[in-house]
Amino acid sequence: MLLVLCAGAFTACSNDDNHTSADATQLMGLYDVTITPSIGQQKMAQGSHTLYAELTVEGRHRLRIHWEKFNAPMFGKDGQLSTTQRMPFDMTVDLVLELQKNNDGEVTMQSVSGRFKAEPHAGTPVDPSKLPGGIAIPNPKGFETDRATATGRYKDGRLWLSVSPQILPITIIVEGTKKRN
Repeated sequence: MLLVLCAGAFTACSNDDNHTSADATQLMGLYDVTITPSIGQQKMAQGSHTLYAELTVEGRHRLRIHWEKFNAPMFGKDGQLSTTQRMPFDMTVDLVLELQKNNDGEVTMQSVSGRFKAEPHAGTPVDPSKLPGGIAIPNPKGFETDRATATGRYKDGRLWLSVSPQILPITIIVEGTKKRN
């Protein structure tokens, strides 16, 4: 009977998709990233920023990733970044991600919670008629949600995330490298 219980426990602990919990300490630190908000395949804006990754209170298999007040140049109709037009909002994102390590050493990430906040750049309410692509915004004075979601991966010091604010029809792609200490 004891042998059957041990075999059952071993089977329950094994993972059929070759994933194991990843240790978040290897991902902690600062990242130099490029953030690209897009509607579908159309890039809206793009810029460099600093992203912070730290342990969560839930344990070492979860990671908190966040950035504050990201704002970048908008893409013009010519497909080039504008020298005069910037994003109408400053974007702040705060995510808690559960980590799984694959056999090849890649760490995959799935959000368990997420916040997205948009504040008018320079504090001036946004004129909805000047928004790209006719996006309808919840409030020209700013808005936020606690329903943002994300998936991602990390390998060899490189981070990739896809974030959905769940309050706007955009996807935010984040790509970058961990800063060396």
